[in-house]
Amino acid sequence: MIHILLLLLTFCTYNINATSKQPVIRNFTIIGNDFMKDGQLYRIIAGSIHYWRSLPQDWQNRLSLIKKLGCNTITTYIWWALHEPEDGMFVFDKPEHDFLLFIQLAHSLDLLVIVGIGPYITGDVDFGGFPYWITKQKQISIRRPNQVYYQLIDRYFDQLIPRLVPLQYHLGGNIINFQIEDDSDLPLISFDDSHLYYGYLRDGLIRRGIQTLINTLAWPDSLSLEKAIIPNTWTALEYTIHHSTPDALATLRKHLPDNNPFMVMEYYPAWMDYEGKPHQTMDSEQFSNGVDKILSYNGSINFYMVFGGTNFQFTNGGDWTLVYHSITTSYDYDTMITECGDAHQTKFKAVRDVIGKYLPLEPMPTPLPSSKGLYGTIQFDSQAELIQNLRPFDVLYNSNTPIQFEYLNQSYGYILYSTQLKNFIDIIEPLLLPWMQDRAVVSLDGIVQGCIGWSEKDPITILN
Repeated sequence: MIHILLLLLTFCTYNINATSKQPVIRNFTIIGNDFMKDGQLYRIIAGSIHYWRSLPQDWQNRLSLIKKLGCNTITTYIWWALHEPEDGMFVFDKPEHDFLLFIQLAHSLDLLVIVGIGPYITGDVDFGGFPYWITKQKQISIRRPNQVYYQLIDRYFDQLIPRLVPLQYHLGGNIINFQIEDDSDLPLISFDDSHLYYGYLRDGLIRRGIQTLINTLAWPDSLSLEKAIIPNTWTALEYTIHHSTPDALATLRKHLPDNNPFMVMEYYPAWMDYEGKPHQTMDSEQFSNGVDKILSYNGSINFYMVFGGTNFQFTNGGDWTLVYHSITTSYDYDTMITECGDAHQTKFKAVRDVIGKYLPLEPMPTPLPSSKGLYGTIQFDSQAELIQNLRPFDVLYNSNTPIQFEYLNQSYGYILYSTQLKNFIDIIEPLLLPWMQDRAVVSLDGIVQGCIGWSEKDPITILN
């Protein structure tokens, strides 16, 4: 009997040790209308932060503040134009655009990542993220089935997706989801074309090794949802504080009753700023109440944005709402983390308090603002004339009419057009440029006469 007892004890000990050494199976999936992380129910509390809108030396700080806010996930877009700035020229080694390092930093802080893969991202950037040269392709039609367009996407995805595959959650990384495209409510694209196009993007990800979740994005209306819904994906919503969350959820469930969590992928703490307009803000309590409403319906959420940052150089886009508005360099968005990297003194706490009702958060005070420099008064005592200093750097073309930027191989910036006016003595002429699609600063003999552009529609009277 003693020998038998010893054998049984040895057998049991062996099995306990063997079980404890089995690896934990990592997976992030959808079961019913819930997200599941490693077999457990999971609620996504996310915030959008774009790697190109802050400097690499600030990424750790911004991501740490997002974690302190109570987020467990970040979302970021991959911007095509940054990584294929010229046709066939791929750039993935610029430190300021190193999205792999950015995602890995998030991983080090135990933040999951949702990647907006595009190719169209909106993002309030120039051309919605497309590289400028794409418009020069003959017979191309973007954001719909088109073989020329598909070939360019495939070439880009062949370079991009293999870099992201190892970072998927089930492979030990922190990417839990890829979003294809952006808004689905473009009126000029048919339902069939939208479904074929979205399906092509989905299949392109899967074919290149993406096995995690893939979503589309829609406004909470039937038109947008019917365009966005395709097999083997789930659909997230976007809407503003002014939209009813119960109505949005009801519309979602009408179209997707099962196997689709309720997630508001873009919920706006304010709005972008336009040139010449006041800074956009939203009351902290009003916004946090909207967040509370979404979470109370067992929703997941992504704040667009949680940190807005800065549109460096010429990367800002524009917005067309009846009239054109140019977006400012600042992309502050009146969000929970300000452009300079400080916690918003009321909105940070208001939103964190709401998150704390649904996820366990340790009590903490709102982080103090960072120290700022005082640089005093700067006196400029010299200047240089712009036109005079262009000559060493210019490229000359002879043309009777202005040429589009794309056909001069220029993505953005300035182009100098000049001509000589003959028989122009003692004549006052109004200058009309009805075809102007941007902004022109007009000068005569070195004297600025005025501007014509989207927001300056009055003709300029040219004075000799």
